[in-house]
Amino acid sequence: MKFRHNKKRNPALLYEFLVRHISKCLVENDTQSAEKALEISKKFFGKGKPLNEELGLFRSVLDTNVKSRHSAQKIVNNICEKAKSLNVRSLDAEKSKLIKEINYVLKDQGLYNHKVPNYVVYASISALLNDSRNRKKVLTQVQKIRLEDVICEHLVSEKKVSKVNLDKKPKYNKVVYNFVFERFHKKYDKKLSESQRKLLTSYAAYKISKNEQGIKDILTKEIEEIKSKLNFVKDDEIREDKELMTNLQECVRKFGSVNTGDVSDEVVTEVLRYMQLADEVES
Repeated sequence: MKFRHNKKRNPALLYEFLVRHISKCLVENDTQSAEKALEISKKFFGKGKPLNEELGLFRSVLDTNVKSRHSAQKIVNNICEKAKSLNVRSLDAEKSKLIKEINYVLKDQGLYNHKVPNYVVYASISALLNDSRNRKKVLTQVQKIRLEDVICEHLVSEKKVSKVNLDKKPKYNKVVYNFVFERFHKKYDKKLSESQRKLLTSYAAYKISKNEQGIKDILTKEIEEIKSKLNFVKDDEIREDKELMTNLQECVRKFGSVNTGDVSDEVVTEVLRYMQLADEVES
């Protein structure tokens, strides 16, 4: 279905673009650009900001899973009704300021080109919210029904469930570090794995939204997976190396002291390092 959609005026997409840009800068060790993007994100999406309110309507769909079409439709009706209470002029003014600041401070840097999963859902929500508060309806009844179908389908579908200094060497002892360096760093040329990138992106989002429980849940899940991989080594070659196994167990012991109750750059960096070790041991 074709309908007009300007991604630069979609608050949820702008938020996701900034989060992914921050993550990309951190991976590339461009902390200066990451800090600039983080400040812009806080300025426009911080608690109490107009764009934060509209972003909340998007999150009601993007972060929710229901079992029935009836429940999904109720959520769609609810966000459309709430959209009418938001100050359209204030929102438009904030979006214009945000776009201007991105272009001026970040010099674009390809920020609008980041790929966002479920892009069609983002666009559908935006079009439906805009139409619901527009006296002169832009969408036909058929278009509106189709957009609602896209959003409802997403709601009932099963969901897949500051700077981080990545230059410092891991705190493993020499034997384990050499093992990782030889088999991981040289093979992947110091690039992060997909799971590490996802964690870093989630941490970048936390730095903006301050949703502490969300990042704690993610860290806890990653830590449990790491412990499982390091405690149950399948590779016979590794298991037969008594010195390496001893050192791996020492790493597991030290890793057990990581405190996810204190979400910080140091904690996330440590988890990223151990994710690297666990993935290499498993492979």
